[in-house]
Amino acid sequence: MKDHEGPVWAERNGLRIIHCWTCGFCHLDPLPTVAWATDYYATSRFYKDFAPMSWFSKETLEHRQGLWEPSYLHQTRLMGCMPFLVDVGCGAGWYVYHWNRRRSLAFGIEPSLSARLASPVPQFLFKNWNEVDAAFRERAGLSPSGQEGHLHASLRAALVLEHLPDPRGFLAECHEHLHREGRLLVIMPNEFNPLQKRINRGAHKDWFVAEPHVNYFTPQSLRGLLRSCGFRVVHETSTFPM
Repeated sequence: MKDHEGPVWAERNGLRIIHCWTCGFCHLDPLPTVAWATDYYATSRFYKDFAPMSWFSKETLEHRQGLWEPSYLHQTRLMGCMPFLVDVGCGAGWYVYHWNRRRSLAFGIEPSLSARLASPVPQFLFKNWNEVDAAFRERAGLSPSGQEGHLHASLRAALVLEHLPDPRGFLAECHEHLHREGRLLVIMPNEFNPLQKRINRGAHKDWFVAEPHVNYFTPQSLRGLLRSCGFRVVHETSTFPM
């Protein structure tokens, strides 16, 4: 097991964030186990404990009103020319729904049963990679692996990496499944940015530290993690206000 050591960058409600010399980015210390995280999200505890009761109905209303359409169109353009997509940690699968309407075939991976049941496209959502591989073989006669002659698929992971005890292992798995010409789109909170630092005072000290978040990335530390996992960064930007 790796030793996780480094200076403390933030603390709140008994949670301590260190800038880990071993990992190259900030994370909780001590780290939760992978087994804990797997059980936590598979049993929908995130949506029960930290999301409001109206989470999925609010999501549905926002998408029916078209509020997410400009963002999703922009993300789809960033994904390049790959026809197929796997959205890893897709929640209720609204981006999968968008891709299937706008582009070609997409599947989502979502461990939470409550999220899958709230999806507009539950038939396209699955619990893990094995089920997605089987679905691609059944519907397209191909596998989403990056090997030559297999499906030309890109990957999306929105608001996922900050929740994982082992983001490096997750990215290695994504790299294994990504087509050599495909792209991985990663979306996550932009920690320690100028706006966050400006309001990080007094009673609001370290307000952004929350138990579901394990990792706290800056653009620099995320870039370094991606490159260490074999990815080449081709584009980065931020959303308002963070």
